Amino acid sequence: MPQVIRFVYRTGDTAYTCSGLWQKLAGMLMHVGARPAAPSDRLRCDDIAGTVTLQFALESPVEATPENLRALTDFDTEDLLVARLQGRKLPSEEDVTRFPATWRTLSFRDSRLQLTAGDCELVRQMRRQILPKLSVEIVSEPPVCSSLLVHGGRPSMTVRALLVAG
Repeated sequence: MPQVIRFVYRTGDTAYTCSGLWQKLAGMLMHVGARPAAPSDRLRCDDIAGTVTLQFALESPVEATPENLRALTDFDTEDLLVARLQGRKLPSEEDVTRFPATWRTLSFRDSRLQLTAGDCELVRQMRRQILPKLSVEIVSEPPVCSSLLVHGGRPSMTVRALLVAG
């Protein structure tokens, strides 16, 4: 399912450059099965206020339920007009690509994510703003961000995510 997501990171103990924040988020998104695209031209950094705002496109696996298929093929008048002007045919439910997928339990302690104890608040903000929009369920997470609650210097959240099989 393609979607555009807006993420607002409010700095806590760790500050990121726009590109550094994007790299961390892209790695975590890929970990949970999403394919992120480059941030859009609506990338904005505001160091004075301690806030970084990213807007980006991604695709992620979803179950082929009637509701999800309808959401993928329910177009508004603007979509219809743009497609007509570009000479494109909009997909029907039969055109939506289907593929095998499986639910897997994943840990954010995975060393390939290259997360540190300082990324705990970033993981928590991603959990609140992005993960609910994906096929991801939270299995466990620490109640607060603390260096005492991270494992091996990495945030200790565990999720179940729908991933492309194979």
